[in-house]
Amino acid sequence: MPESDRIEAGSYQLSADWQIELPVDYQYRLEDGDLCLWRKGMTVWAAIWHNDYDESVRQRYLRLKNQCPREAFDMVESSDGRHFRIGFRLADSDDDSRFAFYGYVVSECGHVKIAMFFSDPNEIETAKALWRSVTVVSKYAYPGVSG
Repeated sequence: MPESDRIEAGSYQLSADWQIELPVDYQYRLEDGDLCLWRKGMTVWAAIWHNDYDESVRQRYLRLKNQCPREAFDMVESSDGRHFRIGFRLADSDDDSRFAFYGYVVSECGHVKIAMFFSDPNEIETAKALWRSVTVVSKYAYPGVSG
Protein backbone atom coordinates (compact mmCIF):
# COMPACT_ATOMS: atom_id res chain seq x y z
CA MET A 1 0.00 0.00 0.00
CA PRO A 2 1.30 3.50 -0.78
CA GLU A 3 2.71 5.70 1.98
CA SER A 4 0.14 7.80 3.79
CA ASP A 5 1.65 9.74 6.65
CA ARG A 6 1.05 13.35 5.59
CA ILE A 7 -1.74 15.43 7.09
CA GLU A 8 -3.22 18.53 5.41
CA ALA A 9 -5.85 20.95 6.73
CA GLY A 10 -7.29 24.14 5.25
CA SER A 11 -6.73 24.85 1.55
CA TYR A 12 -5.20 21.82 -0.12
CA GLN A 13 -3.89 21.91 -3.68
CA LEU A 14 -5.30 18.88 -5.53
CA SER A 15 -3.37 19.74 -8.71
CA ALA A 16 -1.90 22.76 -10.47
CA ASP A 17 -5.46 23.82 -11.36
CA TRP A 18 -7.67 22.63 -8.49
CA GLN A 19 -7.96 22.97 -4.71
CA ILE A 20 -10.24 21.79 -1.91
CA GLU A 21 -10.96 23.26 1.52
CA LEU A 22 -10.51 20.71 4.29
CA PRO A 23 -12.32 21.65 7.52
CA VAL A 24 -10.22 19.27 9.63
CA ASP A 25 -7.01 17.28 9.28
CA TYR A 26 -6.97 14.46 6.76
CA GLN A 27 -4.33 11.96 5.84
CA TYR A 28 -3.70 11.45 2.17
CA ARG A 29 -2.09 9.23 -0.40
CA LEU A 30 -2.00 8.86 -4.16
CA GLU A 31 -3.24 5.55 -5.48
CA ASP A 32 -3.39 4.70 -9.19
CA GLY A 33 -3.19 8.40 -10.02
CA ASP A 34 -6.13 9.38 -7.81
CA LEU A 35 -6.01 11.18 -4.49
CA CYS A 36 -7.37 9.53 -1.36
CA LEU A 37 -8.04 11.69 1.70
CA TRP A 38 -9.31 10.15 4.89
CA ARG A 39 -10.02 10.64 8.54
CA LYS A 40 -11.99 8.58 11.01
CA GLY A 41 -15.49 8.13 9.57
CA MET A 42 -14.85 9.75 6.13
CA THR A 43 -12.93 8.74 3.01
CA VAL A 44 -12.68 11.03 -0.01
CA TRP A 45 -11.47 10.00 -3.48
CA ALA A 46 -10.70 12.65 -6.09
CA ALA A 47 -9.85 12.09 -9.76
CA ILE A 48 -8.87 15.00 -11.99
CA TRP A 49 -9.28 15.20 -15.74
CA HIS A 50 -7.96 17.91 -18.03
CA ASN A 51 -9.97 19.21 -20.97
CA ASP A 52 -7.96 17.07 -23.43
CA TYR A 53 -10.74 16.99 -26.04
CA ASP A 54 -11.28 20.76 -25.99
CA GLU A 55 -14.94 20.37 -25.02
CA SER A 56 -16.90 23.38 -23.89
CA VAL A 57 -17.86 23.47 -20.23
CA ARG A 58 -21.48 22.92 -21.26
CA GLN A 59 -20.60 19.86 -23.41
CA ARG A 60 -18.62 18.26 -20.58
CA TYR A 61 -21.25 19.12 -17.98
CA LEU A 62 -24.05 17.56 -20.05
CA ARG A 63 -21.93 14.49 -20.86
CA LEU A 64 -21.15 13.92 -17.18
CA LYS A 65 -24.76 14.54 -16.16
CA ASN A 66 -25.90 11.92 -18.68
CA GLN A 67 -23.38 9.45 -17.24
CA CYS A 68 -24.87 9.66 -13.74
CA PRO A 69 -26.29 6.28 -12.73
CA ARG A 70 -30.04 5.75 -13.01
CA GLU A 71 -30.03 4.73 -9.35
CA ALA A 72 -28.77 8.18 -8.29
CA PHE A 73 -30.97 10.10 -5.86
CA ASP A 74 -30.87 13.47 -4.08
CA MET A 75 -29.33 14.99 -7.21
CA VAL A 76 -28.02 18.53 -6.75
CA GLU A 77 -26.90 20.90 -9.52
CA SER A 78 -25.37 24.34 -9.10
CA SER A 79 -23.19 26.90 -10.80
CA ASP A 80 -21.38 30.05 -9.78
CA GLY A 81 -20.49 30.93 -13.39
CA ARG A 82 -17.01 29.37 -13.19
CA HIS A 83 -17.77 26.01 -11.59
CA PHE A 84 -20.62 23.79 -12.71
CA ARG A 85 -21.54 21.08 -10.23
CA ILE A 86 -23.52 17.86 -10.26
CA GLY A 87 -23.82 15.86 -7.06
CA PHE A 88 -25.82 12.78 -6.12
CA ARG A 89 -26.13 9.89 -3.73
CA LEU A 90 -26.14 6.18 -4.34
CA ALA A 91 -27.21 3.44 -1.97
CA ASP A 92 -24.41 1.05 -1.06
CA SER A 93 -26.01 -2.33 -1.74
CA ASP A 94 -23.15 -4.16 0.02
CA ASP A 95 -23.19 -2.26 3.31
CA ASP A 96 -26.20 -0.57 4.92
CA SER A 97 -23.92 1.14 7.45
CA ARG A 98 -21.96 3.05 4.79
CA PHE A 99 -23.19 6.16 3.01
CA ALA A 100 -21.86 7.86 -0.12
CA PHE A 101 -22.01 11.14 -2.01
CA TYR A 102 -20.57 11.60 -5.50
CA GLY A 103 -19.97 14.78 -7.41
CA TYR A 104 -18.43 16.44 -10.43
CA VAL A 105 -17.03 19.94 -10.59
CA VAL A 106 -16.59 21.17 -14.17
CA SER A 107 -14.63 24.24 -15.30
CA GLU A 108 -12.69 25.47 -18.33
CA CYS A 109 -9.56 23.47 -17.49
CA GLY A 110 -11.29 20.11 -16.96
CA HIS A 111 -13.23 18.46 -14.19
CA VAL A 112 -12.90 16.74 -10.84
CA LYS A 113 -14.84 13.66 -9.85
CA ILE A 114 -15.14 13.29 -6.11
CA ALA A 115 -16.55 10.34 -4.17
CA MET A 116 -17.04 10.46 -0.41
CA PHE A 117 -17.84 7.52 1.81
CA PHE A 118 -18.90 7.92 5.44
CA SER A 119 -20.37 5.87 8.27
CA ASP A 120 -22.50 8.56 9.99
CA PRO A 121 -25.48 9.72 7.89
CA ASN A 122 -25.12 13.19 9.42
CA GLU A 123 -21.82 13.56 7.52
CA ILE A 124 -23.78 14.15 4.29
CA GLU A 125 -23.55 17.90 4.89
CA THR A 126 -19.77 17.63 5.39
CA ALA A 127 -19.53 15.66 2.14
CA LYS A 128 -21.56 18.28 0.25
CA ALA A 129 -19.46 21.09 1.74
CA LEU A 130 -16.26 19.35 0.59
CA TRP A 131 -17.72 18.97 -2.91
CA ARG A 132 -18.74 22.64 -2.99
CA SER A 133 -15.25 23.66 -1.81
CA VAL A 134 -13.50 22.18 -4.87
CA THR A 135 -12.47 25.18 -6.98
CA VAL A 136 -10.13 26.18 -9.78
CA VAL A 137 -7.04 28.09 -8.66
CA SER A 138 -5.25 28.50 -11.98
CA LYS A 139 -5.68 31.12 -14.69
CA TYR A 140 -8.90 29.28 -15.60
CA ALA A 141 -10.49 30.59 -12.42
CA TYR A 142 -10.58 34.03 -14.00
CA PRO A 143 -11.22 33.85 -17.77
CA GLY A 144 -9.28 36.49 -19.66
CA VAL A 145 -6.35 36.48 -17.23
CA SER A 146 -3.19 35.09 -18.79
CA GLY A 147 -0.99 32.89 -16.69
